[in-house]
Amino acid sequence: MIIKEVKLSRGFPFFKEEVFVFTNERKFSLDEKWNKDLVEDLNSKLKNFKIESAEDFSNLKNTLRNLGNEKYKILEKKISKNIKQFWKFFDPSVTQIPRPLYVVLEKNIGAREFVVFSLNAKDFDAVFNSCKRIKDFINKNISDVNKSKEEDLLMLLKEAIDAEHELVNFELRVGVVFNNFDKGFYNYVGTNLNPSEQLDFLSKLIEKYGVVYVENPFDEMDLSNYKKLTNKYKSLCLVCLNSKINEYNRGVSEGMFNTSLVKFNDIADFRSEVLHLKDNSINIIAEQSDFIDAVVGLKISLVKLYDNNIGNSTAERLREIIKEIEQAKN
Repeated sequence: MIIKEVKLSRGFPFFKEEVFVFTNERKFSLDEKWNKDLVEDLNSKLKNFKIESAEDFSNLKNTLRNLGNEKYKILEKKISKNIKQFWKFFDPSVTQIPRPLYVVLEKNIGAREFVVFSLNAKDFDAVFNSCKRIKDFINKNISDVNKSKEEDLLMLLKEAIDAEHELVNFELRVGVVFNNFDKGFYNYVGTNLNPSEQLDFLSKLIEKYGVVYVENPFDEMDLSNYKKLTNKYKSLCLVCLNSKINEYNRGVSEGMFNTSLVKFNDIADFRSEVLHLKDNSINIIAEQSDFIDAVVGLKISLVKLYDNNIGNSTAERLREIIKEIEQAKN
């Protein structure tokens, strides 16, 4: 894609004036009305700007470093959406899409989420549909999730997963998202645990209930207990940090977790962070997003999905990419 011009224009007669980007392939609207001076500045910086690879988004970000984060995200999203088979910009040899790590249960007290996923399935929709059925089973068999204890929920999940295993030829596993640290304790129904007790509780869930994924099991600053848990169970469990304050670098260098859920900020930063984590042998999970092509192109094996509009649109785009990969083989 070569950007030819950026200007204020009207899409159709009598429509409001919007920012349009004209390229050698097509024109598209940003669905925004920015002021004339800003648009003229964009035009001067982007005239004849080439976007032919993932690396070019680093140049784009640097060129527009004064644009502002929100406006840059709008422009970047529209550009990527107007590139056919955008995943190829990262790696045209991709042959598969990530598997879903699906949130089947959410609660407000104790562990915040329960997820189901597969590490050996080859069919995205088969796993996706199994997780949907598990979520329905859980909803039908719980009257008040916030009064339920984690171990009872895991037993119910096991029942649902065992039923699915009668229908499918892949293995389904269970994970728990915690995020329940507050004022020095980990809060649960009827009890609060100190960090040492939390470590013991996590060990019990992994050993007795077969939990193979734990996300944010400790306060992000408690990297000591992260390291204890990872050292003990790194061959059995994905110990995941979903960072809020970017403690990645210290955690990566000291082996304090073996998995990271990577948030999307922009294409350049996302690519850089993923490659850094891969270089350090960290398992990577991506969030559902409008940039799922980048997730596919960077060969991330799991994507965390919720039963909401973004999750469903992410799943739909993944189905489209499956078809594009098949067509590219022919």
